[in-house]
Amino acid sequence: MNSTFRRVNWLMVVVFLFGLVFGSFVVIQTTPKAKATTAPTITEFPVPTIQSVPADITAGPDGNIWFTEMTGNRIGQVTPSGTIKEFFIPTGFSKPNGIVSGPDQNLWFTDWYRRSIDKITTGGVVTEFHIPSNSQPAMITSGSDGNLWFTEDNGSHIGRITPNGVILEFPLPIGSNGTDGITTGPDGNVWFIERLGNKVGRITPSGSIVEFSIPTNSSYSAGITLGKDGNLWFAQESNIGRITPSGLITEFSVPTSNSYPEGITSGSDGNVWFTEHSGGRVGEITPSGVITEFSVPTSNSYPGGITSGSDGNVWFTETGGNKIGRVNIAQPIKPGGKWVTKTGFNVAVGKNFTFKASAYPTHAGDPAIAHVNFTATWPGHGWVDICGDVTAHTAKNVYSCSTDFTKLNAETPVPQGSLTVTFNVTDAKGNVNNAPNGSIVGQIVYSTNAKVDKAIAWAITQMNSSPANQYKWYGLCEVFVENAYGTQYKELTAQDSYNKYHTST
Repeated sequence: MNSTFRRVNWLMVVVFLFGLVFGSFVVIQTTPKAKATTAPTITEFPVPTIQSVPADITAGPDGNIWFTEMTGNRIGQVTPSGTIKEFFIPTGFSKPNGIVSGPDQNLWFTDWYRRSIDKITTGGVVTEFHIPSNSQPAMITSGSDGNLWFTEDNGSHIGRITPNGVILEFPLPIGSNGTDGITTGPDGNVWFIERLGNKVGRITPSGSIVEFSIPTNSSYSAGITLGKDGNLWFAQESNIGRITPSGLITEFSVPTSNSYPEGITSGSDGNVWFTEHSGGRVGEITPSGVITEFSVPTSNSYPGGITSGSDGNVWFTETGGNKIGRVNIAQPIKPGGKWVTKTGFNVAVGKNFTFKASAYPTHAGDPAIAHVNFTATWPGHGWVDICGDVTAHTAKNVYSCSTDFTKLNAETPVPQGSLTVTFNVTDAKGNVNNAPNGSIVGQIVYSTNAKVDKAIAWAITQMNSSPANQYKWYGLCEVFVENAYGTQYKELTAQDSYNKYHTST
């Protein structure tokens, strides 16, 4: 998995056993830190089994979040709404640690105590595969080759297990051991942390290993993940490190010193999220290295593993708080839309004009579109709802709005000039997105009518040839102009009527 849980594993286990012997659970205090900046909402869900020490966490193939319970001998499942279900591991006294969703639609986890890699179906059926070297596995990830890859906490190998349970171990270079976080990189290789060797390692699907030294000595690096920027990001004692596929490492200091960043994952917002085990915080780092920290509501929570859920939020374990936390970073559901009618259109006064726009759910599973509203504005007027609650649409989700601007604003003539039209989309659950694709601008024009043009020209010719009949021809021109405009123009000469009509077309 792309997050990790290592420092607290053995510490919490010792504390737990101490509690069993002396009848109490010891809480380890941390030095209070300054309050973090304004945070997104963090929601916590208690794990039913007390003192279970939830460790690593991953998004499951069923849309739920899955996590290991280090001292609870269980694998937990939490729905996006926070309902937790636990599955007991039937193989006896185990210590599940890392967990990941496999290529076979099952969950795979490491069992540190039983020295095995285990598989659990979404229905809770567990299968165990022992490691040939008898090493204690730490973290696990799904590789690009269709296999699962894992690190060994006290060994000197990187392990690979097929979905059928066949395990092969690849020895690390001499002097390297104590591997921890592991993830698949953008290059199709598997990347991992050498905690004791203070290196980042890369192993090809065929088992060839290259190592990169971390600049900070004794960095106590832990988790590693693939960022949306195509680089690998990893957690250190007081830094967040970034390594390019070519091996260039940059380190960014975490504001809270010695906070021991632990798990790390890529968020749906394009940033990288990490837990601060001793700091009691969840942190966010942008691709450019800007870090923001957010305090976990429960004190002494000791955040551990972290992952990005199918709901777009970030989920993490609280090893001390015995809870699962959710950082609500998912963007609100907003339906989508796009104009079909192009900008630069002409709307003729007195005639119908049809605006068209498509509307659709933004993500798979989003609510269906309920209706679309079209609004418009033109010089001297505010927004006018020209087509509200349009529900009829074509098979291609194209919504139409036909309107006659003369009828819309009958008392005051619609002036010639620019017209701006926008639309908003509402889905079945009431989510609204205003002007998803912006507004379009066109021109209001007066309807040209060849017959009216010819009639006015003929009337003016007659007027000029017979001045005595000027008023007769003026009246005739007034009728023609009224038909063209949809309104009357009083006290105009025939020439004025003619000029005003043609100036407006």
